[in-house]
Amino acid sequence: MWGDNTEGQIGLGKESSALTPQEVTVGRPVAWVSCGYYHSAFVTVDGGLYTFGECDSGKLGLATGQLDGHRMPQLVKGITDQVTQVACGGGHTVAVTEEDLYTFGLGQFGQLGQGTFIFEARLPRAVDHFRKGRVRQVMCGENHTAVISDNGLLYTFGDGRHGKLGLGEENLTNQFKPTLCPRFLKYNVQAVCTVEVGSLHTP
Repeated sequence: MWGDNTEGQIGLGKESSALTPQEVTVGRPVAWVSCGYYHSAFVTVDGGLYTFGECDSGKLGLATGQLDGHRMPQLVKGITDQVTQVACGGGHTVAVTEEDLYTFGLGQFGQLGQGTFIFEARLPRAVDHFRKGRVRQVMCGENHTAVISDNGLLYTFGDGRHGKLGLGEENLTNQFKPTLCPRFLKYNVQAVCTVEVGSLHTP
């Protein structure tokens, strides 16, 4: 990893930035990587989730005793199942296992999908809507999240401004729980295969 490291987001254990690629390792191969504004996460081939960088608001999902080491990759112990993928938003993180979807970090816009009274989660929490349901893909914008279910349905939640949740002109409000994006059903799309997310839009 390389670039700005003021919050430890490239995992080198120090504050200085890296102008060239530097190896970051936890002793096993990495299968998935995602970066937020000031934090990063990766998943190893054996399903371990590691986070590092800015530790404010619980976006790393680490226990209190682990926070001193936030400038280096730390194993997220709050998820016992093997993690298959991870996505980092501006201030939140989403992790996928075989049967659940976990969110943690800032949730003031609903980007955690945990309901209206969860504005911050310092440890991973499973999202009720996706319990025992397989998730194909997850992506995060600055303050919103998009999830594709195993049967190809697209759900969005979080900051509804600028229409980035894809719910139409009649609904630009924040969504605090996963909400089905119905536009693809209208146009007879059989299944959504992949999704990408920007800060203010979702292609």
